Formats: sequence, structure tokens, C-alpha cells
Amino acid sequence: MSTPKVPWIWLSVFAVALLGILPYMPLLEYWPWTEDSVKWYNKCHVDNPDWFSWIFAHRHYIGYRPVAAASLTLNSAIGGPFPLMYRLTDLSLFFGTGLAVYGLWSTLTRRINGWGLVAMVLFLCHPVAQDVVPFLARRTYVLAVFFSTLALICLGRHLNSDEPDSRLSPGPPRNRRWLVASCVCLPLAIFSNEFGYVTLGFMVLLCCTATPGISRQTLRSVLPILATGLASLAIRWLVRGHMGGYHVAYITKLQGGDRVLKKGAGFWDVFQASFDYTLFPAGWSGASPWLLGSTLGIALVLSYYGWRALVRPLLNWGQREERLKLCLALWLVGYATLYGLTNTWFWRQGYPMSVPLALLITLVAQDT
Repeated sequence: MSTPKVPWIWLSVFAVALLGILPYMPLLEYWPWTEDSVKWYNKCHVDNPDWFSWIFAHRHYIGYRPVAAASLTLNSAIGGPFPLMYRLTDLSLFFGTGLAVYGLWSTLTRRINGWGLVAMVLFLCHPVAQDVVPFLARRTYVLAVFFSTLALICLGRHLNSDEPDSRLSPGPPRNRRWLVASCVCLPLAIFSNEFGYVTLGFMVLLCCTATPGISRQTLRSVLPILATGLASLAIRWLVRGHMGGYHVAYITKLQGGDRVLKKGAGFWDVFQASFDYTLFPAGWSGASPWLLGSTLGIALVLSYYGWRALVRPLLNWGQREERLKLCLALWLVGYATLYGLTNTWFWRQGYPMSVPLALLITLVAQDT
């Protein structure tokens, strides 16, 4: 694709993000009365005399998520006993994440072009959003992905700032202000949902692969990020007394066309399930499994993407975008590994995986 004029591309970015939230607009007047949503609403409401303790000094069911809890308390304080403020917040976060996906594409590839719109569409239209955006109790996912993406944008601009010809982030070598901003957004993601720790790993990976070799400048970028992550981990441990998670392993599967919650999942069950749903939410081919050639076709596509994202970057390590493809693939694997270690898989956990998936598919398609 050729690079369009900048004003038009930003108008297009805004329009795509707006179209992405349109299917959820009818929800604005409805309360999200699911069982988990009611629990979060009651605990976080300003009428609860213990709301401050609940936000900051209490475990939030299986995790420690004070950012999500604080956002719900703020909604109740501003919007009162009406659903509008809660719904507007969720839709605004989803809208903002769509914009941030384009910003992350532009920062990582150092290009402002139409391919970033493809990444936005892949993220906004992934079916997993329907398992997250309409549910108040799942704001933790929306918040964590939003702040994770912002943290990566800030880190990317920090890493790009030593490029004298960079149009996206001119300035002195490794502008520290962007690194500080990244270290602020990272704990906001971690304290929204635990999968923010996978973003921490991806941030370290980005720093180490920004150049073909590791230098002293790399360590100056990595150490503050690691310190921030370890401090967040320590706070979580102090509040919970352990790392959290479910006491019983669960996994959601399809059975007879319905979603069924099963117990007794193992690491590889969850690892496979996370990729099965995130990559193939409508089945392996999106069509009937009896369609001639559907399995072979998807196997060929997977083989091609595996070559482009995992093997070719190792053979062309000196090329920056090849290293980026490998980093995005490892980011996906990181999420699946974390879920496998917790021995739990719910379909909504595919939401954070949709960001690296969208970026990776777009990056490979651009070079095809």
C-alpha cells in the first residue's frame, strides 16, 4: 500500500474505531446484570462503606485488580444509579484500544499507512470482543489491554528516539520521558488484570531486539521495566498472600454446539484451547469441516505463517521487521503459556491475544 496523506489516514483511523463500537451502542441503556457484574457493582459502589478497602487492600476474587475496581467506583460516583456511565466507560476503552492498536502498529513498524487499518479491523472484529465488551465484570480485560497497548507505544517511541531519521519520534537518543510513561502504564495494566505480566515480557523482548545485539543502552531500557514489574508483583503478593488463580482447573469447550465448562484441564489442554479459539473462532476454516480441502488449506496457511514468523526471522536477524515478527509470535505464545500455567481457559481470555495476532497477520500480509 502507498502511504496516504496524514490527515486522511487519521480520519480513517477514527472512522474505523467508531465503526468497531457501533454494534455495542444499543447496550448503553441496559444494566449488565450478570452474576459477576452484580458482585463488582455492589462491592465498588460508593454507598458501600468499605469501598476504599475493597479497591486497594483486598483481593478481587482470583486476582488483585485495583485499577478496575477504582474505575467502577468512579462510575458510581459520577453516574449515580444509572447504567450509562458504566457502559460509556467500557465502550470508550474499547474505542481507545482500537486507536491504540493503530498507534502501536505505526510505532513498531515506523510507518503511517493503510496497513494499520487492517490491524485495527482484525482486532475490533475478532469475535472474542463479544465475550468481553458487553460484560461489566470483564472490564479488567479491556483496561489491561488498553494500558498494555499504551505502555508498548511509549516504549516503542523510546526505542525509536535514537533514530535520527525517524518521523515518528525525533529527539535525543533514547528519550527517557517515553520510558517513564511506559513504566507508568505497565502497572496500570498489571493491576487491571494479571495477564499484564505477559506484556512485561514482551517489553523486555522488544528492548533486546531493537538492535541486532544487546548493548549498555539496552540494559538502561530493560532495568526500569523489570523493576516496575517486580514491584507490582511484590504488591500483589503482599495483598493476596499468593499469586492467585482458581483452586480448580477449568476449561470451556464446545459440545453439541454449546459452550460447556469442564474441570480438570492440564497445561497442554489450555495451551491448545487458547490458540484454537483465538486463531479459529469460527472453526479451522470458518466453513463446514466437510468442505473439501478446508483442513489442507488452513494447514498450508499456518505453515506459511509459521515460516514467516518463526523461522525466517532467525535467518534474517539483521532485519528489524523480521525480528518484530518473531517478537509478536512469542507474545502470543506468552499468553497461551500463562493460561496453561494457571490451568484455566475461558473464551474471554483470547481478548488480549487478539492484539498481537492482528499485528502479526498484518505484518506478514504486508510483506507477502
